[in-house]
Amino acid sequence: METKSFKSAGKQEVWVKAMKEEFAMIEKNKTWELVDHPQDKEVIGVKWVYTTKLNSDVSIQKHKVMLVAKDDLICTGNNETMIKEFKENMMKTFEMIDLGLMHYFLGIKINQEEKGIFISQKKYIENLLKKFKMERCKTVATPLVTNERFKKEIDSKKADASIYKSLIGSLLYLTATWPNIMYATSLFSRFMQIPS
Repeated sequence: METKSFKSAGKQEVWVKAMKEEFAMIEKNKTWELVDHPQDKEVIGVKWVYTTKLNSDVSIQKHKVMLVAKDDLICTGNNETMIKEFKENMMKTFEMIDLGLMHYFLGIKINQEEKGIFISQKKYIENLLKKFKMERCKTVATPLVTNERFKKEIDSKKADASIYKSLIGSLLYLTATWPNIMYATSLFSRFMQIPS
């Protein structure tokens, strides 16, 4: 039920309901004020962003939509009384709801257990492999051939710089849970300007 476009979301009742709820909250909180377009100013465009919030067992917790670049508020600390007061205050002021313990954050799965907090980017990795059409690639023990020297090849065919930059950015984000790829990713990032 994941969706990326307004056109697709408009055909699914769960997303239509979520968009109506978000818009009602924007109006209630007076987040924006609708004004006539000043002739000497550029119009700021907005975009609906659709997210399916998941529980730790990967069941759907909530369908969430946003009209601006914002996300849920994360509150953390070691004083439970202060956290409780803060959450109550935020819920009263902004009509927020407490979703409980965090399970996913920016593509990172979070398991909070008595033994500790464990993070994983398995879903992010799977999506990354699909994005770059590498689902069937073979795994290797080290992400880089040892003692290999890299240099720019001026006469070779140029690669698509936007795809290369997207790949490097994705790999850099992946180093949050896979620090062993940091050296190789940093090395490859040197060739982002004109990849070949």
